[in-house]
This record gives sequence, C-alpha cells and structure tokens, in this order.
Amino acid sequence: MNIAICDDNVEFVEQLAQRIKNFCSSKDQDCRITSFTSGNELIENINRYDFDIVILDIDMPDINGKDVACRLRNVSNYQFKLMFISNMQDEVFSTFRYDISSFIPKTELDKYLDRELDRIFRQINNSVSQTITLKFLEDNTVSCKSVRFNDILYIEALKGEIIVHTTKKSYSLVHYQFEQLRAKFLKHGFIDVHRYYTVNPAYIDFFGPDHVILRSKTNDKQFNIPVSRRKKTEVKDKFFKYIKGKVSE
Repeated sequence: MNIAICDDNVEFVEQLAQRIKNFCSSKDQDCRITSFTSGNELIENINRYDFDIVILDIDMPDINGKDVACRLRNVSNYQFKLMFISNMQDEVFSTFRYDISSFIPKTELDKYLDRELDRIFRQINNSVSQTITLKFLEDNTVSCKSVRFNDILYIEALKGEIIVHTTKKSYSLVHYQFEQLRAKFLKHGFIDVHRYYTVNPAYIDFFGPDHVILRSKTNDKQFNIPVSRRKKTEVKDKFFKYIKGKVSE
C-alpha cells in the first residue's frame, strides 16, 4: 500500500506515519509512506508516485487541504483514495466534492483511524485484477500501457475503431475484438448500455430519457452516452445494484 501524508505539523505527521505502519504490520500489509509538510510539494510530486491513499489536513499555511485535493484530482494520472484528517470538522460536507473516502477529526483519531484504514484497505485489496494492458496506436506506432479499470470511463466501438476513454486520455486500440473486450469489462462491473458503448457505473452522474451522463471526477468533464431503448430498465437496475453494493461496503 502506497500512502501519502500531507500536514504542516511535522510532529503529527511522524506520529500518524508510525500509527499507520503499526496498523499495516498488524494486518501483515506491506506499506510505503511518503510524508509532505507542504501541499504544493505534494502537488509537484503526485505523478512521481502511484499513491493508493492520500491523507490531507485542511488548515495548512501555503495552500489549504481542499485546494490541494482539487489540484490533485485535476493533475494526478492515477486514481487514489482520499482521506482528510483535520480539526476543522465544520468543513466535512464541503470536502465531499473531492470524492473523499473518509474524514476523521483529529480529536477522534484513536476511535476511527484503524477502522477507516481497514475499510479502505479492504476496498483496495478486494479490487481483483485492477489493471488491463492496452495496445494502442500513438504516432503510428503500437504502444502498450497498463491502465486501472477504475480510471476508465467507458469503451466504444466507433466505425470499426475501438476507443477506451479514461479520466485522462483516450486510446485507439489495435488487435482487439470489441465483443471479447467488452466481456472482460463486464466482468469488472461495467454496464452494457448500448450496442456500441459499455460504461463504468462509478462515473454515472445522470440518467436521461435515452442517455446517461458520465462525469469525470478528476477534471469534471461530462460525457453524453446513448442508452438503447431495450436496455434502459436493465441499465438502471444494474446501476442501483452497484450503488447498493457501494453503500454496504
């Protein structure tokens, strides 16, 4: 587990890092912790590390934690779980927009830290086969890249071309059959909404009469995806089943 801690209180960072190491040891979980005392330093280095979890304070002098979270969601090439650990409890609702996994008041750390770490670790570890290696054309050359399923918004078949749209980039694939690729995505919880479109339910933001709107959490872009008439009820049922599963985690 690769974890970042960002708080301007050096003593607190050291104590928190040790507590997390102790927790990981108790769970026989490997972990690497990288500490930052400046939000700007974390932003500058976010793409040097593939963090699984980022832990932020809110009240920091150079840039507050909410602005750090916003910047990280915009510039990070990776998906990560975001936790706030802060004394500013009245800010909890204003942090939801940054797709947080947890908010713990510093005064309640003894009560909630281990429980929240255990829950988030299980979410990460339970994601079986989290990545797929894509072969795609770039500058007329076939390239390969490993991409997390969680980072993929949808796949589409467009005039014989298969395109995978991620939160950061779209890839025009080569050497794939759409039906075979779609079957693999369906096994990872994607929803077949149309003959030519398969979407990640984590990004569904709105249901229209004949479409769904996907919203990227990293840059707030929206994508209007058609839903075939015969699949409309099935798509809603699968989406609500997905939501129910998330709530019960």
